[in-house]
Amino acid sequence: MKDLGVVLGDTDLQAKIVRKRKRMFQIAEKYGMNSVPTIKISQELDVLINQYQRIKYPS
Repeated sequence: MKDLGVVLGDTDLQAKIVRKRKRMFQIAEKYGMNSVPTIKISQELDVLINQYQRIKYPS
């Protein structure tokens, strides 16, 4: 059962990554790739991706 929890968490995290990436592209389109809002969301996306990689590929 514990593995199921990881899989569900994994799926939820993937969905968050997809939503954050979509939002980042929307912000970048509006403000530019090097704008502060785009960079902030990009950093938030990095955190989510790092969390996903720690779950998916534990060391």
